[in-house]
Amino acid sequence: SSESEILPADSNVTAQQQQQQQQHIILVGDPQQLPATVISQRAALRGYSRSLFERLQQRGSHAALLLDVQYRCRPEISVWPRNHFCQGRLKDGANVISSSYGAHVYSKSLDAATSSKFTLSPLLLLDVRGSFEERGSTSGDRSIINPMEVDVVMWLLKLLKQQAELPPAAPSMLSVGIISPYKRQVTAIRQQCSPPGTLGSGSSSFSSSLTVGSSLILDVRSVDGFQGQERDIIIMSCVRSNTQNNIGFLADKRRLNVAATPARYALIIVCNTATLAQDPSCASLLQSVASRGLVRVIDCFSDGRSGSVSVPAGVGTLLSESQLSSCLKQRLMQRQWQDKLLRGDTNLFRNCLWQVYFSKEFSAGLVAQESRLRARVLQQLHHLAKGRWPPRLLPHNAGDSALHMTSTRWPR
Repeated sequence: SSESEILPADSNVTAQQQQQQQQHIILVGDPQQLPATVISQRAALRGYSRSLFERLQQRGSHAALLLDVQYRCRPEISVWPRNHFCQGRLKDGANVISSSYGAHVYSKSLDAATSSKFTLSPLLLLDVRGSFEERGSTSGDRSIINPMEVDVVMWLLKLLKQQAELPPAAPSMLSVGIISPYKRQVTAIRQQCSPPGTLGSGSSSFSSSLTVGSSLILDVRSVDGFQGQERDIIIMSCVRSNTQNNIGFLADKRRLNVAATPARYALIIVCNTATLAQDPSCASLLQSVASRGLVRVIDCFSDGRSGSVSVPAGVGTLLSESQLSSCLKQRLMQRQWQDKLLRGDTNLFRNCLWQVYFSKEFSAGLVAQESRLRARVLQQLHHLAKGRWPPRLLPHNAGDSALHMTSTRWPR
């Protein structure tokens, strides 16, 4: 079928004049960006979510010229989208290859004097293990939140603020964009970032672009709302963390492209890799980052002991920041979140050596205890499930089932 006549007509000229004027039409666009929103799945399956640009390009009857140089992202950031979406045809511009590009961002690091060891790099992935997602309960709000990732994002933001305020002063304030596929996650982060000039206050007043002190300009939006923009530093909260490997909006690889490319100097991805790894595009991104040793593991139940987390090949070392660990444990002490962890199929016990089964009696008894005790019990169960047995609890034989555990691994 022929393309629709959707180009608007100029009411000030006749049809004959318009035909004479439209001898050539130049369309500028990117088919790898997000498409129009189409509610009907039947319409989407019939191609109605495609743009005119995309349809003309797919027909192959019109010449398509690729602008093959990118001038925004550091090479460490651009290497994956260049290869995954452009098949290696896109090159880095001379400006982003230069060692001076973003040098003012990487030249400073926090040390023990500031109770943190954090150095910003162009690309970093934080694997938040043991996190969980929560869907809205009302019919008007079915969006999803991951409270653990909110805490990690706020921890990062505080470190970035401290780092930006170290001498020497940057030539201008750093712009930081925090993006997420889910509206509820965006709202939660916005509430933690307001009022302007403070972090972690929990106030509900927020402007879409605010100044944090005199060092950072912050913008918190959905991935879709960020399309076409760019910032010095991007923090992406992926949200999804479940045993069903459901990644929701990120299943559209174009949304992943939009999220991975707006950063000039640094891209920090906060996610649960076990959930995202089941999608081909997400798995490709994770493998690209892990192969360069740029993944850091944050275990929500880590006790801070060296080697307490099994780190896969190609994955960086454990981040055991006391500030972040304390924050995550405080989150787990909240009753509404603990109740959701009292199931053996939660993400908390997903990749453990032992399976954990909670009887109704045990769950009811634990829920009745005070929050600090509940958090401690969950932490100990997590350690046991990972095979970290206290000496007095070591099983005498492989058939010992006193703790209602089996030696079957959860499927990855």
